[in-house]
Amino acid sequence: MLANPYYRRSVLRPLILAGVTLLAVYTLYNQAQLREHTLHLQGVLSEGIHSLYQTNRTHNNTLYQDGTEDHVYKEYDFGRNPCAHFPEKTDGILLVLKTGATEVFDKLPTQLLTSLQCLPDFLLFSDREQQIGQWHIHNALDTVSEKTKADNPEFDLYRTQQQCPVTQKSCLSTYRGQAATAAWALDKYKFMHILERTWEMRPNQSYYVFAEADTYIVWPNLVQWLRTRSPVKDPLEEPLYVGSAAMLAGIPFAHGGSGYVLSGRLVRDLVEGYTSIAEVFDARSRTHCCGDQMIAKAVLERNKIRVQNAHPMFNGEKPTTFPYGPTHWCEPSLTMHHVEPEEVSAIWQFEQTRKSGGNLLLKDLYKAFVANKLVESRTHWDNMADDVCYASPDPAVRSRLDPKLLKRVKNEGLNGVERDAHKSLANCAQVCNYEGYVDAEDEDDDASAGITKQNDKRAPTRKVLKSPKTKQNPLDRRCFQYRYHNGVCCTGRSFRLGAPRREVEGNVQDKPEDIWHSGWHLDHINAWIKAKGDCPAPRWKVPDKLDKLKLQ
Repeated sequence: MLANPYYRRSVLRPLILAGVTLLAVYTLYNQAQLREHTLHLQGVLSEGIHSLYQTNRTHNNTLYQDGTEDHVYKEYDFGRNPCAHFPEKTDGILLVLKTGATEVFDKLPTQLLTSLQCLPDFLLFSDREQQIGQWHIHNALDTVSEKTKADNPEFDLYRTQQQCPVTQKSCLSTYRGQAATAAWALDKYKFMHILERTWEMRPNQSYYVFAEADTYIVWPNLVQWLRTRSPVKDPLEEPLYVGSAAMLAGIPFAHGGSGYVLSGRLVRDLVEGYTSIAEVFDARSRTHCCGDQMIAKAVLERNKIRVQNAHPMFNGEKPTTFPYGPTHWCEPSLTMHHVEPEEVSAIWQFEQTRKSGGNLLLKDLYKAFVANKLVESRTHWDNMADDVCYASPDPAVRSRLDPKLLKRVKNEGLNGVERDAHKSLANCAQVCNYEGYVDAEDEDDDASAGITKQNDKRAPTRKVLKSPKTKQNPLDRRCFQYRYHNGVCCTGRSFRLGAPRREVEGNVQDKPEDIWHSGWHLDHINAWIKAKGDCPAPRWKVPDKLDKLKLQ
């Protein structure tokens, strides 16, 4: 049978096919094993490199400088959980952040890289629908009626932004530096539309925190305050409107940039209490300056309540401009405003790397960002000292002063140093050193001999400064710094760092009278801080009800 060719073919062909199949399967199996083994090795190598990188993310802490050694760690592992210090639960507390297309890519990314990464949910609104990575920015004005927008120059910027075929910065370059002014005029229309949209998208939250792209929120403090010290017991049943109060046209309102909180009950009442609260207030917006003021009007109309003032915890200033001293020291910080992206990053870094635990107080921000930067004097600098001012009595001089500054000029009860303070920078620098001194008759040896000045006709009496009868307690001091510009001397009851200021640009020569000079009395400041001592406990502000309180 083996000699039969047909038989050989019929028997051997299946065997050959089986052998080839087994060889192919074996080859494919080995290749799969090799691929799996290779991928495994790649994974191990990748994990090793990632692990190596992670373990080497301990870097120098740039906040560690001369004067801050006791407050922050020298090095820090920035690869660790960035939300370790963040509240574990923020459920029921919704952040609603308002920005604008003119600034969104300048200000928002830093917020998203810092505290917002730790929030499970928040809403972003602007005047143009945009996208940054995974985050969507809603257009707050896309439901504004054509009737409101038509023939309204305050919507010119909005139309420009919607029709822009390239980047916003390119289109806004035609505004020749006026884009910020145009954006501010448009901004007031967003508030009610954001309120309405927020309730539609996220109803029945306990608290709604409204803030802006340059607002910094200290979330551990804010969450603790709302959970344990809220002015209302049940935010879903009681209306609450709280923030840093300002006054405009006789109406107190929560300043938008400082951030403010509305309870869920109040948002529901506002949205459901009007047929369309956005349309109602769109019609009023052209005759009003500010959307945050209109929020106060709506609350007053609908719920008959006014804003509760929780300043300085809610605050329109930031670490370099806080008026540190008697009113800003042991209070916990909840919000700050006008915070540049670089400052947002630095404050977030401080929250992570600070040595002391517990609530972040205003004094902590002073020690981290201001104390080691104060010097005796700076030129081309404005430290914002303007509580008490001294100017020439000449009516021509007084007429050119800013009205707000003119109100702060001291006219009565001046001692000799104060009377001459406006005459020079050197004179201005002496005012705080003679706080509490009064004019007195010159006392010389003649007085000790029993000769009075009234009977002494040999020479006219001279005025001298007489020190206070009792030594001044450092805690009673109210003069810590000075500022001199254009013949006007001003002093400050608090101490601030401030910012550079120069009237002219480029290489233009400054006129002497145009130079801004600032100085700090470091001995007075340090004596006050030493006398103040440690804060025994955070000084949580009980909000003022402004039904009868008149704001300054």
